[in-house]
Amino acid sequence: MLNWAVDYEQHTESNHMLIRFDIETDKNNTVLDPTTNTYNFKKTDWKIFTETLTNDRFDMTWNRNEQDKIILENMTISLRESIQKAIEKSTSKLRIYVRSKA
Repeated sequence: MLNWAVDYEQHTESNHMLIRFDIETDKNNTVLDPTTNTYNFKKTDWKIFTETLTNDRFDMTWNRNEQDKIILENMTISLRESIQKAIEKSTSKLRIYVRSKA
């Protein structure tokens, strides 16, 4: 955080004050606009989704040992990637227009 200040011009109609601040980040680490690359889940082909997820062989074996956190993290990443692949194959992306509802 580089700079912050209390914003006295914006009234909250309470005894709270707004704090404005500037954030400097790497351009590579910015958050994507949440309206981009969203999927239209109303039109998901659940049969294709289920088949894709079922046929994807991700490692779900887990034994308790010293490396529990690393193994569990790898399993989680593998499962997330499988779900993302199934969504991409079974679900079309939303088309956002000027008159689209929020």
